[in-house]
Amino acid sequence: VRVVHKRWEDVVVEKDLSGKYDIVIVSLSLGMEDIRGAVAKMVAVARGSINLYWFVDPPFWETQYLALWPRLHKKPYFPAPRADCLFMVLLQMGIHPDVSMRILDKSYNFSSEEEMIDHFRPRFGVRGLRQEEILREYLRGLAEGSEPGIRISGDSVYARVWWDVNGPGRNGAFTGR
Repeated sequence: VRVVHKRWEDVVVEKDLSGKYDIVIVSLSLGMEDIRGAVAKMVAVARGSINLYWFVDPPFWETQYLALWPRLHKKPYFPAPRADCLFMVLLQMGIHPDVSMRILDKSYNFSSEEEMIDHFRPRFGVRGLRQEEILREYLRGLAEGSEPGIRISGDSVYARVWWDVNGPGRNGAFTGR
Protein backbone atom coordinates (compact mmCIF):
# COMPACT_ATOMS: atom_id res chain seq x y z
CA VAL A 1 0.00 0.00 0.00
CA ARG A 2 1.37 3.38 -0.99
CA VAL A 3 -0.35 6.52 0.28
CA VAL A 4 0.51 9.78 -1.46
CA HIS A 5 -0.58 12.89 0.40
CA LYS A 6 -0.58 15.24 -2.58
CA ARG A 7 -2.99 16.66 -5.07
CA TRP A 8 -2.84 14.64 -8.30
CA GLU A 9 -1.86 17.84 -10.08
CA ASP A 10 1.26 17.95 -7.88
CA VAL A 11 2.22 14.29 -8.27
CA VAL A 12 5.33 13.69 -10.35
CA VAL A 13 4.83 10.08 -11.45
CA GLU A 14 8.55 9.30 -11.82
CA LYS A 15 9.40 10.81 -8.42
CA ASP A 16 6.38 10.11 -6.21
CA LEU A 17 5.30 6.70 -7.49
CA SER A 18 7.12 3.53 -8.42
CA GLY A 19 5.94 1.02 -10.98
CA LYS A 20 2.34 0.05 -11.64
CA TYR A 21 -0.36 -0.40 -9.03
CA ASP A 22 -3.07 -3.08 -8.92
CA ILE A 23 -5.61 -0.64 -7.48
CA VAL A 24 -5.66 3.15 -7.51
CA ILE A 25 -8.07 4.70 -5.01
CA VAL A 26 -8.89 8.39 -4.96
CA SER A 27 -11.26 9.03 -2.08
CA LEU A 28 -13.22 12.26 -1.67
CA SER A 29 -10.36 14.35 -3.01
CA LEU A 30 -11.33 15.37 -6.53
CA GLY A 31 -11.29 19.13 -6.10
CA MET A 32 -8.98 19.17 -9.12
CA GLU A 33 -8.34 22.00 -11.52
CA ASP A 34 -7.31 19.54 -14.25
CA ILE A 35 -9.41 16.38 -13.91
CA ARG A 36 -8.30 15.08 -17.33
CA GLY A 37 -4.59 15.46 -16.49
CA ALA A 38 -5.05 13.85 -13.09
CA VAL A 39 -6.94 10.88 -14.56
CA ALA A 40 -4.22 10.48 -17.21
CA LYS A 41 -1.64 10.17 -14.39
CA MET A 42 -3.84 7.59 -12.65
CA VAL A 43 -4.15 5.56 -15.85
CA ALA A 44 -0.37 5.77 -16.37
CA VAL A 45 0.34 4.10 -13.01
CA ALA A 46 -2.54 1.59 -12.88
CA ARG A 47 -2.45 -1.98 -14.07
CA GLY A 48 -5.79 -2.90 -12.53
CA SER A 49 -8.73 -0.84 -11.37
CA ILE A 50 -9.07 2.86 -10.75
CA ASN A 51 -11.64 3.75 -8.08
CA LEU A 52 -12.74 7.36 -7.70
CA TYR A 53 -15.08 8.36 -4.88
CA TRP A 54 -16.71 11.75 -5.28
CA PHE A 55 -19.90 13.62 -4.48
CA VAL A 56 -23.07 13.53 -6.56
CA ASP A 57 -24.78 16.34 -4.67
CA PRO A 58 -23.34 19.11 -2.54
CA PRO A 59 -21.66 17.48 0.46
CA PHE A 60 -22.88 18.54 3.86
CA TRP A 61 -20.07 21.02 4.49
CA GLU A 62 -20.38 22.54 1.02
CA THR A 63 -24.08 23.19 1.67
CA GLN A 64 -22.92 25.17 4.68
CA TYR A 65 -20.40 27.12 2.58
CA LEU A 66 -23.02 27.91 -0.07
CA ALA A 67 -25.37 29.27 2.60
CA LEU A 68 -22.88 31.16 4.73
CA TRP A 69 -19.89 32.23 2.60
CA PRO A 70 -21.62 35.22 0.91
CA ARG A 71 -22.73 36.59 4.29
CA LEU A 72 -19.24 36.24 5.75
CA HIS A 73 -17.09 37.32 2.82
CA LYS A 74 -19.40 39.37 0.58
CA LYS A 75 -18.70 37.11 -2.40
CA PRO A 76 -20.15 33.85 -3.69
CA TYR A 77 -18.77 30.45 -2.89
CA PHE A 78 -17.92 28.35 -5.94
CA PRO A 79 -18.26 24.61 -5.28
CA ALA A 80 -16.04 21.90 -6.71
CA PRO A 81 -17.23 19.88 -9.71
CA ARG A 82 -19.47 16.92 -8.96
CA ALA A 83 -19.35 13.32 -10.08
CA ASP A 84 -21.32 14.19 -13.22
CA CYS A 85 -18.41 16.37 -14.42
CA LEU A 86 -15.96 13.61 -13.61
CA PHE A 87 -18.11 11.12 -15.53
CA MET A 88 -18.28 13.39 -18.59
CA VAL A 89 -14.50 13.91 -18.60
CA LEU A 90 -14.02 10.14 -18.45
CA LEU A 91 -16.41 9.63 -21.37
CA GLN A 92 -14.51 12.24 -23.38
CA MET A 93 -11.32 10.27 -22.63
CA GLY A 94 -12.91 7.09 -23.98
CA ILE A 95 -13.40 5.59 -20.51
CA HIS A 96 -16.82 4.14 -19.70
CA PRO A 97 -16.79 3.54 -15.93
CA ASP A 98 -19.15 1.68 -13.68
CA VAL A 99 -20.93 3.88 -11.15
CA SER A 100 -22.59 3.07 -7.84
CA MET A 101 -24.07 5.48 -5.29
CA ARG A 102 -23.90 5.56 -1.53
CA ILE A 103 -25.05 7.84 1.29
CA LEU A 104 -22.43 9.59 3.43
CA ASP A 105 -23.90 10.51 6.80
CA LYS A 106 -21.71 13.18 8.35
CA SER A 107 -21.98 14.46 11.89
CA TYR A 108 -19.95 16.68 14.16
CA ASN A 109 -20.27 16.33 17.94
CA PHE A 110 -19.26 19.02 20.41
CA SER A 111 -19.34 19.38 24.16
CA SER A 112 -19.94 23.15 24.05
CA GLU A 113 -20.94 25.95 21.73
CA GLU A 114 -17.41 27.39 22.00
CA GLU A 115 -15.89 24.09 20.87
CA MET A 116 -18.29 24.12 17.91
CA ILE A 117 -17.33 27.70 16.99
CA ASP A 118 -13.61 26.92 17.38
CA HIS A 119 -14.01 23.97 15.03
CA PHE A 120 -15.78 25.88 12.25
CA ARG A 121 -14.06 29.28 12.55
CA PRO A 122 -10.97 28.35 10.46
CA ARG A 123 -13.02 26.38 7.93
CA PHE A 124 -15.01 29.48 7.09
CA GLY A 125 -12.09 31.90 7.31
CA VAL A 126 -13.80 33.80 10.11
CA ARG A 127 -11.97 36.89 11.29
CA GLY A 128 -13.34 39.39 13.73
CA LEU A 129 -16.36 39.61 15.97
CA ARG A 130 -18.89 40.46 13.23
CA GLN A 131 -18.05 37.33 11.24
CA GLU A 132 -17.98 35.21 14.38
CA GLU A 133 -21.47 36.36 15.33
CA ILE A 134 -22.75 35.49 11.82
CA LEU A 135 -21.16 32.03 12.16
CA ARG A 136 -22.54 31.55 15.68
CA GLU A 137 -26.08 32.46 14.59
CA TYR A 138 -25.89 30.13 11.59
CA LEU A 139 -24.54 27.17 13.57
CA ARG A 140 -27.15 27.61 16.30
CA GLY A 141 -29.75 27.09 13.59
CA LEU A 142 -28.13 23.78 12.60
CA ALA A 143 -27.28 22.49 16.06
CA GLU A 144 -29.26 19.71 17.70
CA GLY A 145 -29.15 19.24 21.45
CA SER A 146 -27.43 21.45 23.97
CA GLU A 147 -24.30 21.46 26.08
CA PRO A 148 -22.68 19.02 26.73
CA GLY A 149 -24.05 17.19 23.68
CA ILE A 150 -24.31 19.45 20.61
CA ARG A 151 -24.53 17.75 17.24
CA ILE A 152 -24.55 19.11 13.71
CA SER A 153 -25.31 16.54 11.05
CA GLY A 154 -26.31 16.05 7.46
CA ASP A 155 -25.89 13.62 4.65
CA SER A 156 -24.97 13.63 1.00
CA VAL A 157 -24.72 11.18 -1.87
CA TYR A 158 -21.37 10.10 -3.24
CA ALA A 159 -20.46 7.85 -6.13
CA ARG A 160 -17.88 5.16 -6.66
CA VAL A 161 -16.74 5.66 -10.25
CA TRP A 162 -14.46 2.84 -11.31
CA TRP A 163 -13.06 0.92 -14.24
CA ASP A 164 -10.37 -1.62 -15.02
CA VAL A 165 -7.62 -0.24 -17.25
CA ASN A 166 -7.33 -3.72 -18.77
CA GLY A 167 -11.05 -3.89 -19.52
CA PRO A 168 -12.53 -3.97 -23.00
CA GLY A 169 -10.79 -1.45 -25.23
CA ARG A 170 -7.99 0.96 -24.44
CA ASN A 171 -7.94 2.37 -20.88
CA GLY A 172 -11.08 0.46 -20.02
CA ALA A 173 -13.01 2.07 -22.86
CA PHE A 174 -16.12 0.38 -24.14
CA THR A 175 -15.66 -0.95 -27.67
CA GLY A 176 -19.20 -2.02 -28.46
CA ARG A 177 -18.73 -5.69 -27.63
